[in-house]
Amino acid sequence: GKALALTFIYTRCPLPDFCIRMSNHFLKVQKLLSKDKSLDGKWHLTSISFDPKFDTPKVLKSYGQSYRADFATWDFVTADQATITKLTDGLGLSLSDDEGGLIAHNLRTVLLDEDGKIAKVISGNEWMPEELVDAMKKIIHE
Repeated sequence: GKALALTFIYTRCPLPDFCIRMSNHFLKVQKLLSKDKSLDGKWHLTSISFDPKFDTPKVLKSYGQSYRADFATWDFVTADQATITKLTDGLGLSLSDDEGGLIAHNLRTVLLDEDGKIAKVISGNEWMPEELVDAMKKIIHE
């Protein structure tokens, strides 16, 4: 029943233009949406880790705290590898083992409408938080 934005991360990602950028963008999205009280209860953010062996609930909570996330509107979650693979494959997110235990990956951010239908899939890291905020507001006000 809410506009939902999903992005995919893993907490050990060292690249500033990948998972770190997605988390920083979601932090800004959260701040911008929280300022508009008419949107209260109508949106949510979820960062999904594709590294369930390392990113336990405790690790994900600490990661979210490091971004000063408000857990009332931003979740950090993972699942078993089979579930993650099914989800990421369906969205065109590619994952592969890389050197030193890291994970090579591309980026996807997904916006779902209140009915859970995909409204928009954003590839890469070139989007700006304001663009996602505008897209979420459009869904909420339709």
